[in-house]
Amino acid sequence: MGHVHTLPTRQPVIAVATINDKICVLRKKREEAIEVYDVATYVRRRFMTVPDTAGYNFVDMVACQQNQCLYFANSPDKRVHRLELQNRATQWSVEDEPSSLSLNRDHNLLVICPAVRQIKEYSSEGKIVREVELPTDLLRPLHAVQLRRGEFVVCHGDLADGLHRVCTVSADGSQIVRSHGGQKGSDNGQCSGLRRRGCPSLTRMKRCKARFRNV
Repeated sequence: MGHVHTLPTRQPVIAVATINDKICVLRKKREEAIEVYDVATYVRRRFMTVPDTAGYNFVDMVACQQNQCLYFANSPDKRVHRLELQNRATQWSVEDEPSSLSLNRDHNLLVICPAVRQIKEYSSEGKIVREVELPTDLLRPLHAVQLRRGEFVVCHGDLADGLHRVCTVSADGSQIVRSHGGQKGSDNGQCSGLRRRGCPSLTRMKRCKARFRNV
């Protein structure tokens, strides 16, 4: 049976990612915002800081095993920061406020920008690959993952929005293939509070990927 390990109570946790034998925890604080733990013992090994920015500006983090780096979404500054495990850092502008990040099968970074209803795909070096514009009724997309066949699973609907759904969107972003949810609520078939750090979490998005893949 698995064990539950409780992290020390400090600033709020924004995101958690694993890479190699490390667990990286991003907290909402100015400096030393990334805590690095041993994956086997859960002992904290060190802190990491992303240079030239305040850590509390970050809204998400993902780890790329292929490129041995961490990516951070900086919403106020409309930027993505890339931090290698040896502390070499780069950054680039995404022109709009990001809400979350994910990686696709090509190890490219997907940046979700709610205000413009776009998924922006970048290479690991920050070169724009493409911009996917989502359907007009998919208001405020908050998180997205890409299926192996190219389609996207997107959750949308902020707390103030009436429509809260998890949708499969075509690879070019032009149409909603299928959806789950509708008007915000807690009844069967409804969703409520589709926040990046609420519903669905990254784990639930992975479950959605498996579910939609098999439909």
